[in-house]
Amino acid sequence: MGYSQSFLKEFMIKVKEDRLYSLFFSSDNDYQKSRSLIELKRSTWRFIIKFYQDKSYGHRAFKKLPMGDDIKIYKLTANLIKAVNNGDIKKGMEILRELIFDKDRLRLNISSLKKGKINYRMRGRDDYNLYKKEDMFHIPFDLLKVVPSYRYSISGFPCLYLGASLYSCWEETRRPELEKVNFSAFMNIRQMKFIDVLCPNNIDSTDNLVRFIIFALCTSFVSTNNDDNKFKFQYVIPELLLSLLVSERNNGNVAVKGVDGIKYLSTRYFRDAEMFGVEPVFYNYVIPIRQYKDEGHCPKLINTFRVTDAKANFDHVLRRNKYNVPRTRINNYSSSLFAVLEKNLWSKKDFGKIKS
Repeated sequence: MGYSQSFLKEFMIKVKEDRLYSLFFSSDNDYQKSRSLIELKRSTWRFIIKFYQDKSYGHRAFKKLPMGDDIKIYKLTANLIKAVNNGDIKKGMEILRELIFDKDRLRLNISSLKKGKINYRMRGRDDYNLYKKEDMFHIPFDLLKVVPSYRYSISGFPCLYLGASLYSCWEETRRPELEKVNFSAFMNIRQMKFIDVLCPNNIDSTDNLVRFIIFALCTSFVSTNNDDNKFKFQYVIPELLLSLLVSERNNGNVAVKGVDGIKYLSTRYFRDAEMFGVEPVFYNYVIPIRQYKDEGHCPKLINTFRVTDAKANFDHVLRRNKYNVPRTRINNYSSSLFAVLEKNLWSKKDFGKIKS
C-alpha cells in the first residue's frame, strides 16, 4: 500500500514533534467514527499497519520489534474484544492482564505527580449556592447508589476525578452553566504515581505497541450526542483497566505498588474549534479509593489532598466589578475565563483538609 508524498511529509513533521497522536487522530477518520469495540479495534490496527508500512520511518520502527510480537499482540487485542463482547468479563480481565504485563512487569508507563501540584474539580448546580468543601470530594460511601458511569469507573466503587484545568473539568461535566457551576482546587500533599494512558512517541517496541493500543482503545473521541446512550462501548476497556489496577493493587502486585490511579487524556476537547491551542492542560486523573468505610470519604484520600472551599463564577461577579482579562490573544488558554477563575480560586492558605 503506497502513500502520497504530502502524507509522508506531514507524517515526518508530526513524528519529529513527538505528536504521533495528532497524526493518529487527523489521518484516520474511521477511528473517530467507530460505533463499536470491533470497529475501534479494526481502525486502530489499520493505522498501525499503515504506520509500519511507511518506508522512511515506520518500517525502521517495525524492524525493532521482536519477531512475531505484532501478531501476538494483535491476537490478544482481538481476543480481548471478543471476550467482553461475549459478556465474559473475567476472561477479558485475564487477557487484558496478559496484554499489559510482561510476566509481572507493567508495560504501561508510570508517571509521578509532584507534591504540591494543583488540579481541579467541578460540580454543576441549578441554583445560586455553594457546595460544602466535603461535597467536592468523591461521592460518599453512603451514597453509592447515585454513582453514575464514567469512562473510568467501577460500578458502586467511589473514585475521585480531577482535571488539570477548569476547562477540562467543564467539558467532562458536559458544559454546565458557568455562572452556577461550583469548582474547587485540590493540592496533593505527597508525591503520587499514575499509570499513563497516553500516546507514545513511537511504536518501535512491544511495550510501545501495547501502550498505543491501550491508548487507542481508551481514548476514542465520541460525539457528545451519544451522552444519553445507556451503553457506551467506549467505556468498556477503561472500566476494565481501572478494575484490573484495583485488583492487582489489592493482590499486592509489586508492579503497581504505590500507584494511585490513572492519568488519561480528556476526550472532550473539541480540536476543531482550536479554542486555546494548548493541550497539556487537558489531562485528567482518576483516583480509586483505598480504604472503605460505611459512610463518608476514604481516609487515605483525605490525607492525600488539601482542598479549597467551593467557589462559583456568580460569587466572583458579586464580589468584583470586572475581570481584568486581556482583550488580545483571545485564542489562548491563559486569557480565557477558565484561567482567570483558576487564578482567583486559591492561594496557599486556602487549602484545607476534608472532614471525614
